[in-house]
Formats: sequence, structure tokens, C-alpha cells
Amino acid sequence: MPKNIFWSTIFLAWLPLAVAGQTKVLSGHVIERGTGMAIPGATLQAGEQRTVTAANGSFSLAWQQGDSLRVSCTGFAPMALLPDVDAGNLHIILSVAAHLLEDVVVSGTLKPVRRAESAIPVESYSPAFFRQNPMPSVFDAVSMMNGVQSQLTCNVCNTGYLRINGMKGPYTMVLIDGMPIVSSLSTVYGLSGIPTSIIKRLEVVKGPASTLYGS
Repeated sequence: MPKNIFWSTIFLAWLPLAVAGQTKVLSGHVIERGTGMAIPGATLQAGEQRTVTAANGSFSLAWQQGDSLRVSCTGFAPMALLPDVDAGNLHIILSVAAHLLEDVVVSGTLKPVRRAESAIPVESYSPAFFRQNPMPSVFDAVSMMNGVQSQLTCNVCNTGYLRINGMKGPYTMVLIDGMPIVSSLSTVYGLSGIPTSIIKRLEVVKGPASTLYGS
């Protein structure tokens, strides 16, 4: 009888260790708090295992029971949790942490840089600006910007040019998706045919920037 009690004690002592060492596969989605939108590119790590969420926010990760799951993504507050595998598909909600991000502009190097590190001052206008100041084309919309003026030079052919800080049209360079329109007539033709509804962002550089963009 004492021998049976001894083996029962040994079995019960090892049972929690066996359960703690079980490995399961976690799956679910990472979404944004408030909007419910999927967050792609979020990093999930449990022990030595790591994965990144797909474009739809889904993930699959090998998880050892007892390990905490850490979730992080740029622009969101990181979090750690002990997942409940019995709950099925996991829905992890991250909160936006806007204070972790700095203003970003696109410079002449065509790569994102911090505004404080930009070699030249850049003013960026979003689609919200064009909705507040509705105009039929880019040529008309820029007249609402400080220091920029659109001047019509021919009422018959409907051509004109853009002036920045009072300088004449040939001193203004226009770039579309980072590619310059290499001509002194770049602001004469075409801008009146571009509707503001298709503009994602419009950047204005008022100072000299020939070293980055060209003459």
C-alpha cells in the first residue's frame, strides 16, 4: 500500500511539467482599436518563435504553453499577453501611439526622412486640403497656397504658369511622382488637366533646391 502511494505522488508531481511543455499553434488576427482595421507587418514573438502578420492581419505561430506573447508594430503601443488557446481564433487589438512617430516628408532623395533632418523646408498638402478648398484642377488649387500663384497667360489657349514667391514660371520646376518635367514650359501645359481628386499629396518647396532637384 505505501508503494502505491509513492508512485502516485511521483506521477502527480510530473504532470504540471508535462502540461507546461506542450507546444501548440496560435492563429488569429491583429487589428486596430476603434477602427477594427487589419494591421499588416506586426511582429509577434513567443520565446524563440517569431512571425509577422500578413496583409490581412492574420498570423500563425508555434507557441509553448506558459510563454507570454509579445506583439509590437510601428505606430502602435506594444503589448504582452498570455493567450487563451481554448478561445480559438485570437483577435489581438493594438492601440495607436501617435506620439511614437515623427513627421515624415519626401525629400529630393526620394526616401522618407524626418522633417527636422530634411535639407530643405517642405510644405505638404493632403486631400483634406483640396476637399476644403474645392477647385477643378491642380492649376487652380495651388492659388490657395501661401506663396504660390497660378497666372493665366493666354485666355484663348488656356495656358499659364506657376509662380513661387513672385518668381516667373520658368523658375518653377514641377515633378510628378518624383519625376521632373524637364522644360521651361513645364507649368504651361498639363496642370489644368489634372483634377485634384486624384492627388494623394502635393509638396511645395519655396526655397532654392537645385542641388537636390536640378536647375
